[in-house]
Amino acid sequence: TQGIHFINVNATSNRITIKWIDAQIKLSDILKRISNLGYSASPFQADQHELMYNKQLKSYFRRLGLAGLATMQVMKFAVALYSTWFGDMEEMYRQLFRWVSLIVATPVLLYSAQPFYSNALRNLRTRTLGMDVPVSIALLGAYTASAYATMTGTGEVYFESISMFTFFLLFGRYLELRARKKTSELSANMAKLIPN
Repeated sequence: TQGIHFINVNATSNRITIKWIDAQIKLSDILKRISNLGYSASPFQADQHELMYNKQLKSYFRRLGLAGLATMQVMKFAVALYSTWFGDMEEMYRQLFRWVSLIVATPVLLYSAQPFYSNALRNLRTRTLGMDVPVSIALLGAYTASAYATMTGTGEVYFESISMFTFFLLFGRYLELRARKKTSELSANMAKLIPN
């Protein structure tokens, strides 16, 4: 792009360094182009960056907590449905466990897995395939098939897999975000020593 003569993207710290000629392109135009790609960008301020990481960590922790609780509950029903100990279970109770599993897994799909969907949409908008695209397809596909099996009373349900898969992926993202926050804090503390 005319006016920009250096761009460096650091995916680890979620920062982009841009050098541009102010007479040829404005910062607002650069930020608008980044926004069109599906990313939110603002000029770096160490304190704001720390607040953003803290907000993201809290959000991921809530999503992780919900997915963990739902996984424990749905696994109980899965054991009852698929274990040979309860092979003589009446169909009425088997169907009840499926419906309860559907109800418990729905918030996981709609709330806990939401970061995967938003990242997948961003990837599709920019015509790239990241990890979140197949993850979103797998979650939505398994949920749709399981919901159909529950409503018709035929086939297998995978609500425990949906909840557990979401939980483990969120746990990995949470640990990654914590590591990024520590790295960001170190560089932010150094940046605070430099006068504005």
